[in-house]
Amino acid sequence: PPPPGGVPVNCWRATATERRPSQCIGPETHSPSVLSSTSSMSCTELDLVHDLGSFADHVIAGDVLDHSEAHIPLWRLDATKSLSDFKITVTSKSGGTATYNVHKGILATGARANAYFVKLFTNSPGPMCQLTLAASAANAFPVFLDFCYSSEGKLDAETHIGAALKYIAVYFGNSALFEKICAFIVKDLTWQTAPTYYAEADLYDLEKLSAAAARMCALHFPSADHDELILLKTGLFSTIIESPHLTCDSKLLSRRVADYCRAHSAELTSELLLAITPAKKMPEIAPKEALYLYEDLLPCAGDITTAKNEHVIPGFTTQSNLQTAGVEAQQVL
Repeated sequence: PPPPGGVPVNCWRATATERRPSQCIGPETHSPSVLSSTSSMSCTELDLVHDLGSFADHVIAGDVLDHSEAHIPLWRLDATKSLSDFKITVTSKSGGTATYNVHKGILATGARANAYFVKLFTNSPGPMCQLTLAASAANAFPVFLDFCYSSEGKLDAETHIGAALKYIAVYFGNSALFEKICAFIVKDLTWQTAPTYYAEADLYDLEKLSAAAARMCALHFPSADHDELILLKTGLFSTIIESPHLTCDSKLLSRRVADYCRAHSAELTSELLLAITPAKKMPEIAPKEALYLYEDLLPCAGDITTAKNEHVIPGFTTQSNLQTAGVEAQQVL
């Protein structure tokens, strides 16, 4: 029958206060008879370790595999060693070609499967395929493969390939990669990285990412990387200047615009000049840029003086402003 107080039969599961000396043995209480018997046992008997042998004892010499490369994704290993069953050749639009020895089972099944490869492997029994990608997407392709092969879904994303990885996720139909890279971009998109994301998003027609990056560039225009802004295509730069989110001192804006015009002199048109020199946002011109704006950009403006009476030259809305520019130019001289 159960002892008084309902002490469990398996008393090792009970608390110390529930145990009775006559029922169980533990650090708190010990039966004298047990103590006398255990005291006569040797340490070897108490701490007996059974030797069951090693794996090498049970196999033929040479059959023990080398697992030193187990941490390396299979596609990075020799094709023969990894038992690769498919090849992907990627050609970059900027030049260069790379071949990857992959595995159908990994690219087309599991949590990180790609719809593109499911269709390809199902409909085409061939042993290889060829892809042509933009430079950043070609550079991101190994990172994409590492993600597909990772047991934890680890993604080694960086700013310069962030937009490319989003494009790859959409192109290959990899929803897991899409969620992962979007989470990365949300944290990584700052005023420091915005110009890079803006240019890359435009390259891959990622409209929402492009809009978010453009807004960030406009909000932080004075702090944004000047060299990165100059590299933007004319349409992207004008979108920033025309953005309602643009916040920038007029004279600083005139310096930024003048630097951009110098870098893209061959692409300047009257329409572009009107777009990047809005009178409301640039009512004043930095004195050091007045000479350039007055003498160099005025000929580029073509028929602006006659066609747009309110915009005689970039940054100036009236004839008196034009005269002021001339005075500022003379002061610079």
